[in-house]
Amino acid sequence: MSPAREGNPPVSSRYAGRHRGGSSNGRRRIPRSFRSGFVLPTAAAATLVLTATGASVAKSAPIGLDLTGAEARAKAQSAAAERSEAAEQRQQMELKLASTRARVAEQQRASRDQARAALVKKQKAAAATKAAAAKKAAAQKAAKAKALAAAEAADHIVLTLGITPDLEGESMSVTAEGFKGGDKLTLDLPATQRELLAKVSALKKPTVVVLTTGSAINLDDSQAGAVLLAWYYGQRGADAVAEALLGETNPAGRLPITFYRNLDGLPAFDDYAMTNRTYRYHTGKPLYAFGHGLSYTTFAHEKIALSPDRIRTTDTLSVSVTVKNTGRRDGDEVVQLYATATEPPVPMPLRQLVAFERVRLRAGETKTVAFSVPAGRLRRWDEAADRYVVDPGAWRLDAGPASDRLPLRAVLTVTR
Repeated sequence: MSPAREGNPPVSSRYAGRHRGGSSNGRRRIPRSFRSGFVLPTAAAATLVLTATGASVAKSAPIGLDLTGAEARAKAQSAAAERSEAAEQRQQMELKLASTRARVAEQQRASRDQARAALVKKQKAAAATKAAAAKKAAAQKAAKAKALAAAEAADHIVLTLGITPDLEGESMSVTAEGFKGGDKLTLDLPATQRELLAKVSALKKPTVVVLTTGSAINLDDSQAGAVLLAWYYGQRGADAVAEALLGETNPAGRLPITFYRNLDGLPAFDDYAMTNRTYRYHTGKPLYAFGHGLSYTTFAHEKIALSPDRIRTTDTLSVSVTVKNTGRRDGDEVVQLYATATEPPVPMPLRQLVAFERVRLRAGETKTVAFSVPAGRLRRWDEAADRYVVDPGAWRLDAGPASDRLPLRAVLTVTR
């Protein structure tokens, strides 16, 4: 293909004939005066431009390959830059991956170290707990042996049992047997105390138990001649206990709660239903009933009278109870009056305290205790009416020294 056919002007008409001749090797001849040490391939796209001095200049005109040397170098530099950038990015990714792996490895190592430390700490705590338990058991055994030895050498035994405020209360971190967070899981005395009481009782000596507690607690009172409930006394409590035991004072306290014999029939601790709970609904036989209390003398409740025996729901009832000190010592009696609806329209308490009075009686003395009982003390809450109401009907009034010992009875009729 000639340059003319590619759209380039001929070199010169003067040399056209020779230019067209061509050689056998595919190269075209150039006049000797224009030769500059190069040859022009047949497929080249350069045009020779003749000047007045006869010099020749090659002007490029790309046709099949559109890259000059500068463009090729630029493209190569761009590709090299891209490869360098990619390599740098790969290096950064590898560094990040290595950093992540190192961080994960460090976290795993720290986690393993923490787990080992926690295990060691747990093992040490378990060992310390076991050692403390063993030490406590040894101390209890020694104390029990010492107490039993003292009891064996004594003529009369005063045995102090019970619990302390360190064991029962609100939201406490207590893990002793029978307790959880300050709540009692049982009504029984601690096992070591039950064992000690049984061994002391086996000695067959006069024994008084001084019981300390802030709530109902159960014990086998047949193993002691008497039980003095001291609650949680203050700094003069020991003097008060001594005066009561020596007879310098005549005890006259009455229980404000029920001491149950066991947990049989009682609702679960977290069940707030009143069924079989408290003296008002309990159907079993308690260890010590609500209102119970003894003294060094005895009393007889002899007579009850109502005035009138028929009242309206807005009236006040007068009740008189005759009581006599039948013992040989002066003392206080607490006369208690309970009411029970015989045919209530809705479920009602089995009994409810409506009045009580402490009375001082000399040995052999008789007194009449007078109560004023408003009918409103017989009230109940009416959920439908959203108010308290007093139901008309028959009511039984019982009087005596405790909620489980009510020898006197009278019947009251309530009308609208």
